[in-house]
Amino acid sequence: MEMMLPGLDEYVVGRREELEPVLNRILNGLAPLGLSEGGLAANRLATTEVMRVPEMVAAFYREGHEKIVAALGRWLARQQEAGHIRLADPAQAAAMLLSMAYADLTRRATISGEAPTPDAIARWVAQAVAVFLRGVAA
Repeated sequence: MEMMLPGLDEYVVGRREELEPVLNRILNGLAPLGLSEGGLAANRLATTEVMRVPEMVAAFYREGHEKIVAALGRWLARQQEAGHIRLADPAQAAAMLLSMAYADLTRRATISGEAPTPDAIARWVAQAVAVFLRGVAA
């Protein structure tokens, strides 16, 4: 179960002021992996089958969520090295940012059965990025 992740290396930040719009583009680009109809269906399947086929769900988590967290964590670490942000643990910060951006939207979509609109995702992501960046300002 190999998942293709968009390369985050293409997202370059030259100045601190570029960080917010670039991070918004990254998170809006990643959002369809979990918030599209297909992503939500995969999440529902994993939730339903966790007790019956735990190894499948572990692979789903490992090949999806963990790889996204690791990739974003590496990207955040590069931003820290450039002096744009301060982080104690880039991987943990990545997981927290992804949770702020997607967790409630995922929960709502799982309950309602309807994927959020791109506009709703963009608004939620923008607020999560703004809050996150205020907390990690260098």
